[in-house]
Amino acid sequence: MIRVGVLREQGDLAAWQLACLRQAQSLDFVDIALFIVNAKQAPVSQGIVARAAKLLKSGSLLWRILDRLVSRRTPAVRGLPLPEILGNVSQVHCTPVPVGKFRETLSDADIGLIADFDLDVVVRFGFGILTGKALEIGRYGVWSYHHGDPDFFRGAPPGFWEIHAGADNTGAILQRLTEKLDGGVILNRAYFKTIAASYSRQLDHLLMSSSPMLARALVQLRNDPSVADARAGTPPPSGPIYRYPKNAAVIRFVWRLVWSWLAEQWTSLFRHQQWGVGFIDASPGDVAEQARGADFVEKDVRWSPEPAGAFLADPFLLRGGADPIVFAEEYDWDSGKGHISTITGHGGVDVRPALKTLSHLSYPFLFEHGGETRCLPENAESGHTTVYATGEQTLTPIGRLKLDFPAVDATILQRDDLWWLFCTRAGPNDKDTLYAFYARDLDSTWTAHDLNPVKIDVRSSRPAGSFIQHGSLLLRPAQDCSRFYGGALVFNQVTSLNPSIYEERAIGRLVPDPAGPYPHGLHTISGTADLTVIDGARHTFVFAQLRRAMLRKLRISRR
Repeated sequence: MIRVGVLREQGDLAAWQLACLRQAQSLDFVDIALFIVNAKQAPVSQGIVARAAKLLKSGSLLWRILDRLVSRRTPAVRGLPLPEILGNVSQVHCTPVPVGKFRETLSDADIGLIADFDLDVVVRFGFGILTGKALEIGRYGVWSYHHGDPDFFRGAPPGFWEIHAGADNTGAILQRLTEKLDGGVILNRAYFKTIAASYSRQLDHLLMSSSPMLARALVQLRNDPSVADARAGTPPPSGPIYRYPKNAAVIRFVWRLVWSWLAEQWTSLFRHQQWGVGFIDASPGDVAEQARGADFVEKDVRWSPEPAGAFLADPFLLRGGADPIVFAEEYDWDSGKGHISTITGHGGVDVRPALKTLSHLSYPFLFEHGGETRCLPENAESGHTTVYATGEQTLTPIGRLKLDFPAVDATILQRDDLWWLFCTRAGPNDKDTLYAFYARDLDSTWTAHDLNPVKIDVRSSRPAGSFIQHGSLLLRPAQDCSRFYGGALVFNQVTSLNPSIYEERAIGRLVPDPAGPYPHGLHTISGTADLTVIDGARHTFVFAQLRRAMLRKLRISRR
């Protein structure tokens, strides 16, 4: 049993902090054993005139207004009462002891009280910058979230400076604290797309979506206690330390928000991704090899004609050779719904529907089972993951996977007597958070990987096609959605895979040809020994999509 303590302030915990604790408490080997409450008395509040004068003098008035109107009203930040499962946790109240101008520690008496609870890990959701013996009140130290990539943005407030600087991504880490400021032992990392058009959405997504990192780190600790070794060599952070912004920075920040919001509206109304399918005379492994270590542009692509009023995307090659057959999503612009079609011939000369349902279909993943080719289209709207028998131009349902999960872009791999399924989850994290499941056979109930989610990284999480066995390397193609959906394709080398461990590292990127017909996206790859199919996107204007976007915005405005 791993006994966990929580450093916290008086009053309610923030919603994102409770989410962290709920997920940790759901693990059968974790016990939330103690709340260490900051007993320091809050300073006496000044009158509103005196506070305004002080803020004007310090240059922080605009930030305080933004913080009160936006940050504190963000759902993830709002305080919530403790749920029943945490209501009976023991508490000790400790008054921190100042050390120098900025740091603090705990008294020997308070450390003695905490020691009686024999804590393995202490999670910091309160108190200031800790030093000295306070960093050792847990057997494996004090763990703390930092919402920012330490190589670029250290300090506070979370998610602010990334918008201010126009950064594509916003990072987060969970670290074991050491005496080095923001230089602790990094336990987990996560990367999200910066939501530059709304600070509230940016902050909410950053905080809530990083909450699984605590439970994941506790699983890692159970599997290998050395992961939290205070002597572990973590590269020193290289990013500057940011403070709470002055008025000039807030003005620039608000300008960024307004400009990004206008750009977001323009894109949703007038710039739509038209996808097409292309053929490459090489294996996916050969393409991945060319992309190793750098951004690679494949120029020798034969692109299929686009069907009228629709686009083709998510291609999976059923058969190569002289007369190839491809299964792909065909998205009808008028209905706003996709179905599965077949494309035959190297030039994509014949496109025919193979499967239509009442809900949207895409990503017709193909795999071998029992000597037969099966298809697993994405149908997250239905809540089911259905397997189909595959003919040359037909798909016939044969059963559903026992997977109680709204899987997006489900991708299957058979390895070491286990079937593996990788996917993201339908909802706000469908581009950044990767899940893995395993089963003894397709008819068995699928079991979640111990580390789920196994990866949180908008740059390389969402599946982008079949696994590639290239020599001794097992590669998992993934989408890079850091700038926009399906912006490029990343090849991840899988280095460890079992029910308790999953590790991969990006080794190369396949990027769109800026001078080609599809310069604005690339997000699926599959193939055989002699032929690879990919998809590409270009920006265009579609009136049906404009109408749909306008209706959606009107519905939202009426709520």
